[in-house]
Amino acid sequence: VLSPLATTTLLTGGNGLSAVGSGNTFDIQVTNPNGVAICAITMCPYMATPVVGTPLGCTIWVTDAVGGYLSNHTNAAVWRQVATGTGTFAGGTFGAPIPVPMTLSNPIYLPAGTYGMAVHMTTGCGVAYTTLTAQTTYPGTDFDIIVGNGKGALFNATANNPRGFNGTFHYSVLGNGDLAGYGFFAAGCAGSQGITN
Repeated sequence: VLSPLATTTLLTGGNGLSAVGSGNTFDIQVTNPNGVAICAITMCPYMATPVVGTPLGCTIWVTDAVGGYLSNHTNAAVWRQVATGTGTFAGGTFGAPIPVPMTLSNPIYLPAGTYGMAVHMTTGCGVAYTTLTAQTTYPGTDFDIIVGNGKGALFNATANNPRGFNGTFHYSVLGNGDLAGYGFFAAGCAGSQGITN
């Protein structure tokens, strides 16, 4: 589902990691008091030897821990996987990526507030991103995106910083389709099956 509402960072590339497992961490600051429901993302995948038509997969993780992505990108315990995404590689290089819409397994609802987000490829290739000189905010109507790190694997200690996530978030707000989703609600309860929100 590609909603008529969208917020884009960059789609220019210039750098990247080609291996499966690569991705970006960054913050999302939701300013709409009713929250947003992210229904799809557009990414800039990158593979060293491009093969058009290669199936792609990604996972999307969110944390509401204090300090966002910068303080928590190695702390797996504070992150929750909120969706998976699938798409098809369309070609391009890290210097001239071709954006690919990724269909999500479910909408992702984020209430008003600030969250760390991690988007990592699980199938097909890595990601193209943009080398920045400082942490950068990309403002939107309903949320801002503050970037970010480039990482070769989820939660590993090594991070290229600052690196800009190249992509678009397609989303809905209250009164614009009212797409359902799920997100954080309270702290959850400890138990043998882990903590759920």
